[in-house]
Amino acid sequence: MIHLKIPIKPFPAKRVNGKWWKYTKTAIDYHNKKIWEKSKWRKTRLWMKASEELVRKNMVWHMNRWITIDNLRKYKDIEKLKFLNNVISRHRKHFDDKKYIEYLEKFYYTEPFCTIYNEWIKSWKCKWRMPSIDHLNPISKWWTFELNNIMFTTWFENRAKAEMTLDEWYLFKVDTGTESNLFYL
Repeated sequence: MIHLKIPIKPFPAKRVNGKWWKYTKTAIDYHNKKIWEKSKWRKTRLWMKASEELVRKNMVWHMNRWITIDNLRKYKDIEKLKFLNNVISRHRKHFDDKKYIEYLEKFYYTEPFCTIYNEWIKSWKCKWRMPSIDHLNPISKWWTFELNNIMFTTWFENRAKAEMTLDEWYLFKVDTGTESNLFYL
């Protein structure tokens, strides 16, 4: 086997800890190879999943609310709880602690939300079937985030309904003969 020595132009000198060092390309390559050799057998933790208790603690910590972990232990399905929490993440300023607990109690067990959520899970989280917060009377018509004005529909139906009230939406569907298995209202 023949080893060829290729002359490599050294990199400019660099001052490190008060000393001048000259690095050559071969020295950097050697160092990078040593790092790669040490790390290639390192086990990754991508397969590890956090426990449900840890997820609940993390949720409490990130919410910046006076909600205790005991409030969240009532809900057994952690994925559904995470989903309900994420849905309102953009609208947190409208939900104080008391209203947030009422929101969870109202929607976690209700039939419309559970139906839409379970269909979404069965469809491998199809974008069109994803549960989406909808307002019975749209915010654009000066309504608020009160819990009696909020309901869940599929993402598809929410986009189709747009700025219509619930009555206008029913009339539109009847007048146009619009039907879909993605409509739950």
